[in-house]
Amino acid sequence: MPLFSNYYIRDLSLHSFDRDIDDPIPYAEQILTDYDFIGITERIDESLVAMMMLLDLEQSDILYLKAKGHGHFDDGGFNQTCVYVQPSFVSPGMKEYFESEEWHTRIRGDTALYKAANASLDRTIDEVLGRQNFQTELRKFLKARRLAEETCQDTVVWPCDASGTRRVVASGCLWHDSGCGFKCLDGVGMRFGAEEYTYKSGPWTNPDVSEKSASVSQSQSQSQSQSMDEVESPYR
Repeated sequence: MPLFSNYYIRDLSLHSFDRDIDDPIPYAEQILTDYDFIGITERIDESLVAMMMLLDLEQSDILYLKAKGHGHFDDGGFNQTCVYVQPSFVSPGMKEYFESEEWHTRIRGDTALYKAANASLDRTIDEVLGRQNFQTELRKFLKARRLAEETCQDTVVWPCDASGTRRVVASGCLWHDSGCGFKCLDGVGMRFGAEEYTYKSGPWTNPDVSEKSASVSQSQSQSQSQSMDEVESPYR
């Protein structure tokens, strides 16, 4: 069986999966049970905000700068060579194959897992976090992300420069081209947080914020925390 056959089932399963023998559907169901949270690449910002709200994190904990975006180079980790990331495309031949029964059979388990993970994310947003609360936090995060892109890109010395030459020394990343601009992102999170409200704790406590807007009653905070604890996440 080719490599790209229920790739995510094989990669995410905590149990041995033989793509040539095993039915992938029970493995997809088991993956949803084994993991407390599954994010969706195509909904990465929604996934990060949902995780932030579930774990009561700060925006600075989930802010990021894009790496390996099309039109740029990767981290040059393979053979010390910078590889240009091409824009994605689907040729007529690819489109025809992706619509074929052979392809859909090959990815049957991955398709089931993907649909279930998407549905689970929507249920968590609607039934646990509250759609309106979530949309408010998502808007604030997207605003912070735009500010981060404007502010932090120039603070990073990327492993590969704009011409595709691998630098001897890169800086500003936690590992290769991952976690880049983390110090600047923390600063953006703190700047943005001074003007915005957190999800569960109410307004940020900041000397630049008026005492009235910076105060939140203990009973309100406890009530919000309790209401979250009483609702079981669909991810479990």
